Amino acid sequence: ALFQGCGLVKFADVKDPNAAPRIGQVRFDTWEQANAALGLTGTILDGHEIAIKVHAGSKDQTKLQVFNVPPSMAWQELKDFFTQAGQTPAFCDVSSGSSTTTAEVRYEDAPTAQMAANSLNGSILGGATIMVTLDMASQDKTKLNVSNVPAGIEWQELKDHFKQYGTVAFVQINDGKAKGGGEVRFDDAMVAQHAVDTLNGSVLGGATISVTLDMNSQDRTKLIIGNIPPGIEWQELKDHFKQCGTVAFVSTAASSGSGGAEVRYDDPTHAQMAVSTLNGSMLGGSAITVSFDPNSQDGAKLIVGNVPAGIEWQEL
Repeated sequence: ALFQGCGLVKFADVKDPNAAPRIGQVRFDTWEQANAALGLTGTILDGHEIAIKVHAGSKDQTKLQVFNVPPSMAWQELKDFFTQAGQTPAFCDVSSGSSTTTAEVRYEDAPTAQMAANSLNGSILGGATIMVTLDMASQDKTKLNVSNVPAGIEWQELKDHFKQYGTVAFVQINDGKAKGGGEVRFDDAMVAQHAVDTLNGSVLGGATISVTLDMNSQDRTKLIIGNIPPGIEWQELKDHFKQCGTVAFVSTAASSGSGGAEVRYDDPTHAQMAVSTLNGSMLGGSAITVSFDPNSQDGAKLIVGNVPAGIEWQEL
């Protein structure tokens, strides 16, 4: 209201000098662009030294995470930063980085754990200074407690940070997220039994999963998977199980359930082709529905239903 007397205000924001740094996510069209953008890590933005890493869930290595983003920086400013450096992102977002969490790291022997505690306490991870201490309740002295882990750090990044001092036996980030369930189906009952015998109790995404036969499966080819950590996608689950044989079907039951999406074409004939071709097609292990939006005046907008959780706009 104070500034409106001088003209139309297009944007206004209040900057909190005590606010915590934020976390950015940027996606590029090609791996080459993303790889070049990684070279900007260590750049100072408004007094904040940013850290840039490939997102652990990016299979094509085109999605990056940007840590220690200035608290006042919006997505457009972050996008402009990359654009001015010669690498224009296809997608950019900034989220709050106000929360930190704790983690647990275990080594195979006590001397290695002690070395890691001495060397990595006070080290920088994701733009934040982490604290590493021996767990006094650990009888074999191989367990470390890690605190001040910045939001957005994935278990694989934490493992990579600690493996420089020895073989890491176990990593878990205490982010409070609920574990999920999944379903895996094989073509052959003997292969399914082999998967149960081999992979029950195996580690996936830093968590120990449970694998059991579905008692309602008449051909005994369907398995029920428990304790799947958040962020694991169907392709990762499939890759984990294909070591035992050909996987016929994979589904992950995320807590948020299946969602919807919107797709818009420039040409209504292309939209018609998409409805005819892709309605009932499989995406992320789920059969999606594709229909016209009845409110679309030009007939170029589609409504996509049953999109599995974890699918991002780039995949759609």
